[in-house]
Amino acid sequence: MHKLTTLALAAILCATTMSAAELTASDLDKRRKALNDLLGEQWEYVLRTNPEFASLLGDKRFNDKSSDISLAAIERDLTATRRFL
Repeated sequence: MHKLTTLALAAILCATTMSAAELTASDLDKRRKALNDLLGEQWEYVLRTNPEFASLLGDKRFNDKSSDISLAAIERDLTATRRFL
């Protein structure tokens, strides 16, 4: 019985390993692109909402702005951060 159980577990392990291997490169590429797009969107948000930080990094697009530290801006930032998470 022990030998049969071991054989069954080995068969299941092989089957799941093959299933994982069947993930196509295009599936992986799609997930990577989605993650990169999200990270890019979040990075642009950080630069846009923290123009002094952007300037410090050498990004001069927001040099005519300053950070909004109002309560409404803080609430918008919390909402946006939750959306990114």
